[in-house]
Amino acid sequence: MQLPKRHKSSWVSLLALATLACSAKSPASLGSLTQNHLLFPLAGLKNWLVRRRSHRVDEQLVASCTRKRLDDDPPSTDRVTVQLFQWRYSDVGDECEAFLGPNGYRYVQVSPPHEHIEGPQWWTDYQPVSYRIGSKRGSEAEFDRMVQRCGGAGVGVIVDVVLNHMSAGSTTEYRRGSSGSSYRKYEYPDTPPLVEFTSSRPRTILSECFCSHSQIFVTNWDLERNEHGIRIDKDPGAYLLCQVFILTWGYGQVDVFSGYHFSAYDDGPQDPVAQCGRFGWRCEHRHPMVVGAIQLGAAASDQPVHNIITSGAHRLAFSRGSKVFVAINNDDSAWVLRDVVVGLPLPASPEDAYRDRLHPAGEGQLVHLQPDPSSGLARLCPLTIAPRSAIGIMVV
Repeated sequence: MQLPKRHKSSWVSLLALATLACSAKSPASLGSLTQNHLLFPLAGLKNWLVRRRSHRVDEQLVASCTRKRLDDDPPSTDRVTVQLFQWRYSDVGDECEAFLGPNGYRYVQVSPPHEHIEGPQWWTDYQPVSYRIGSKRGSEAEFDRMVQRCGGAGVGVIVDVVLNHMSAGSTTEYRRGSSGSSYRKYEYPDTPPLVEFTSSRPRTILSECFCSHSQIFVTNWDLERNEHGIRIDKDPGAYLLCQVFILTWGYGQVDVFSGYHFSAYDDGPQDPVAQCGRFGWRCEHRHPMVVGAIQLGAAASDQPVHNIITSGAHRLAFSRGSKVFVAINNDDSAWVLRDVVVGLPLPASPEDAYRDRLHPAGEGQLVHLQPDPSSGLARLCPLTIAPRSAIGIMVV
């Protein structure tokens, strides 16, 4: 692919993004393809472009897709990403050091860093003017500093990048981008075949592979603006139970979306400074049930799912090997569990108990176990799960 000389520097700058996250290991997946943009780890950008150029699919890989099982490739223990939607780079750096690193988040995803059209709406981020790093959330220097700070806290940085289109602009007058660049509608070449996203065959084939590396989530910035989307401020019970399930079941790479309150579709944040609990910043990623579920998922590691129990369509309990037990009650009535084998070892003393990790210390239940004579394993003493709630215990 030949690019006009004036555009080569933009692609070089884009590829240089790959060097900014050297301190953090890139996730196993390349991210998910959507209609207008790509989500991918910084370190994987150059390799992805090279592979995409060839536009070939390995036939042996295709054949192996039909034989894949969900548990063929156990997920990494470093499997949780938080998307700090519309957060400034300086605030992301603060959050990496103060909360994300200490609480088990392995990656943070930030909104598109490239220069975009001006405006307070959230979607202006997805109207790029150039590949210069500089947006509403900060300058290139602030972006670099964020990557360094997060890497120092053990948190890798993933960027949401718009690769396959530029903002249309005006046909008659110049406009300015967020970093000061001027542009008009016809100053950009046609989108090259390299980033053509309408060819469905490779995407269809790849959707059957790499099950354990899928990027899964409860909501994102698009879904939460849909009337049928699940939001913590609209239906906190359903939202939190969904998070508990995907964080503890052990499938795929989990993306926890952290957004802000809004009243209209186009609304950006009420205040650019991210302050949890103020000016509409929701900070779902800090909720005790979400943080507890991350701890349970990490404790389970690659342990398989065992001892699955259901009661109707809205109740589920399971253990992860001998490390973790979770019970989820998405029903309007309480769920009483009796004589349930959990797979966890008995406490050293009969008076000891496991603490529920899905509620803050001092608020969660104490879960007692007793020996099961028939199986030789541990089983629950009678345990009541409140409506629209869950419990989770683990071996420390």
